[in-house]
Amino acid sequence: GDFLSVSVRNHELNHKIKDYAADIRYIDDNLEAWSIHLLAGQDMSDVELNFALEGELLPGHVNILLDIQRRNWFELKEYLSLEDISLYADMAKKYEILSGPQNLVYEQVNELISAIPERNVLSANYPNPFNASTQIEFTLRDPARVQLDIFDMRGRHVRTLLQDSRTLGTYKVSWSGLNKEYQALGSGIYFYRISINPLHGGPSSQITRKMVLVQ
Repeated sequence: GDFLSVSVRNHELNHKIKDYAADIRYIDDNLEAWSIHLLAGQDMSDVELNFALEGELLPGHVNILLDIQRRNWFELKEYLSLEDISLYADMAKKYEILSGPQNLVYEQVNELISAIPERNVLSANYPNPFNASTQIEFTLRDPARVQLDIFDMRGRHVRTLLQDSRTLGTYKVSWSGLNKEYQALGSGIYFYRISINPLHGGPSSQITRKMVLVQ
């Protein structure tokens, strides 16, 4: 029967290895999807990704490549090249390959694009007020360097919960009411602030919210 294979190749690393990863599936009237996370061990710029379609699709079927970061999609026909891509150490670039009947593929593409965050969000912590621990959730529109800090009512810095680079998406961080010396803090109002510095340029931003600790 007919089948579809998605494989990853890199002849520059080792010409003896043809496929670094491959997945073969039979073609039918169902939607098939592959999630690709492109990860580099060091920062790299001007990276070029090349996609080639070998063979023919069934009538009424399409292959779509969805670039999550750029919120764009491309039809994979014979050959496709994506240029000027920047990779950052230990931060994956996300792509989706969708294949199947045209109506199912485009419906899924629209759903995936609509799920990509459109803005940075710092959500209300839960629970609030809290005693033992609370969850702080934030959403990034783009890959960014992120710092999450806690301050007391007087504006004094209490604790840094997170200082890292993250790709777009939603994340959760826990705080158990301890300061930077891991000592328990007293009851009161505290503020948590996220500082966001986009990796691809653009203005930095900060968002601050209030929470209540009850001991």
